[in-house]
Amino acid sequence: MQHESLLPYLAILKAVGCKTLGDVDRMVKEYSDAAYQIACFQMGLTDLDIISSTVGIQDICIAYILKNGGGKAGLRMMFDLLNGPSESNDSMAAFLVEETADLPFLNQ
Repeated sequence: MQHESLLPYLAILKAVGCKTLGDVDRMVKEYSDAAYQIACFQMGLTDLDIISSTVGIQDICIAYILKNGGGKAGLRMMFDLLNGPSESNDSMAAFLVEETADLPFLNQ
């Protein structure tokens, strides 16, 4: 089993204010339930039986960005940092904002 690098998420974690491993640990603890909701939503959209090793940290970052008002622009920034700037990142961000709007974590 090949693991993907988590290194691209370092820039995102810094961008959302994480300065120490303690900050990252607090973020994981605080947003893991929301990340789980996002992961369940995303897995419901596909019939793939393979899960990326980075899905956890990505969904925690998505949850953090959405819960803290980053919206589409925040998600676009995250996808641009991960994938390089692209118009498809804008579409992906817009889709996630729209499709996750009714998930319970956003209304807590």
